[in-house]
Amino acid sequence: MHGRRRSTDFAVLMGAVVFMALPVLAFGQPANDYHLFGTVKDAKGNPIPGARIVLREKGGWKEHVITTDKNGKYDRWFIPHGVYEVRIEKPGYKTLTFEWDLSGYRDEPIPVERHFVLISEEEIRQQERAKQAQKDADEAVQAFNQGDCKTATEKARAVLEFDPQYHVSYLILARCAVREKDWDGAIAHYQKALSIKADVPEAHFDLAVLYVEKQDWAKALSEFQKAVELKPDFVEALDQMARIYYNQKEWDKCLEAVDRILAQKNDYVWAYRLGGYAWAQKGDLARAAEYFKKYLELNPNAEDRKAAEDIIRAGTAKKPSSGTPRKPGL
Repeated sequence: MHGRRRSTDFAVLMGAVVFMALPVLAFGQPANDYHLFGTVKDAKGNPIPGARIVLREKGGWKEHVITTDKNGKYDRWFIPHGVYEVRIEKPGYKTLTFEWDLSGYRDEPIPVERHFVLISEEEIRQQERAKQAQKDADEAVQAFNQGDCKTATEKARAVLEFDPQYHVSYLILARCAVREKDWDGAIAHYQKALSIKADVPEAHFDLAVLYVEKQDWAKALSEFQKAVELKPDFVEALDQMARIYYNQKEWDKCLEAVDRILAQKNDYVWAYRLGGYAWAQKGDLARAAEYFKKYLELNPNAEDRKAAEDIIRAGTAKKPSSGTPRKPGL
């Protein structure tokens, strides 16, 4: 009886020891681990399935490998605390490497959410090509400004091989064609540039000037008008419009353009000259005299000073002449 009792007591005692030891293992030690989760995506935000996140203990050999699911997500519990050298890899993408400090302590797993972006090798090549294209573009502009159209043209065409929609290259090609007096080639390049980017008033102006060279007045006026719509204070474009209207004997439209010029720049000498002749052609020598007075005030050594003075005298006489002077060539 006594032996049996001792055996039972011993069993009970052992049970107590086990029971008391469990809380120490489960709850007495801090949970020095991490819960890592997040995503791996490409530069466009698309998930990358099958990407490997490899965490290697710094200065050690042990690795933890996490693989993203079909949605590019990763989720791993119980990563031990420490500092890790990390690489995130997937064939066809540039490997991402960095150091990850997971050395904190807590009484429960520490959640850490991080999202990563991998750049594809094709995107890297594209970025390198883009850098080269930008370099070519800068050199094209520099060469053009230095008068080296041969280099400017070569560089501009190199840019277009990378980006056929780069309108600046077409503008450079157009201006180099102008220097070669290749009007048709220049027009084609300007048209292409404006089909890509239509809100460049200077390009419309340059194209209009080419149409003037070809004496295509309707197209010239259309392009000058577009330039002015984009840049209302584009005095040079208004001046060209006024000259075309004058030569087409559209006196009212000419004077409208002249007045728009003077509203922007009231010392624009050629607007007064053109306005004076337009009023004279309309038979209003008094108004013509007003414009010519200002014209001579701003340009006292004008080559047509005598003609201007004749109109001033006629316009300020008590009985203005009913005749109109000879139409000057503008």
